[in-house]
Amino acid sequence: MKNLLVVIFIILFVSMVYAEQKKKNITVEISGIKKIKGQVVMALYNSKETFGKRKLRYKGMLLKVKAKKVSYTFSDIPIGDYALAVFHDINSNRKLDRNFLGMPTEPYAFSNNISKLTSPPKFSKVKFNLKDDYSMKIELR
Repeated sequence: MKNLLVVIFIILFVSMVYAEQKKKNITVEISGIKKIKGQVVMALYNSKETFGKRKLRYKGMLLKVKAKKVSYTFSDIPIGDYALAVFHDINSNRKLDRNFLGMPTEPYAFSNNISKLTSPPKFSKVKFNLKDDYSMKIELR
């Protein structure tokens, strides 16, 4: 009986360690900030079905702008495909402001540095595969 408990404990411990190894970090450095005010809004998506739907993002973050660059690390993210959408919310209203034609009036960008588009990009264009800790640099435009 004692041996069985030891074996069960070992199996549980190994499975917990293995599960933790599947989680990684995504570090994002955002540059191109022209005005030191407002906040940078980031939305991390984990599927094409949810991509671009703010309320369905996998993780999100608001960073107060204190310099021309900001960085953040999303921690404990399971391996898989992700896409990141970012914008500089200059007036801190938590939305990407647009002109009368629907074009953004605040700086924005996506993972893979896709920016200045005539329509929102597809998930397949901005996705990246997370299998190890991942770092990216994104420039707002």
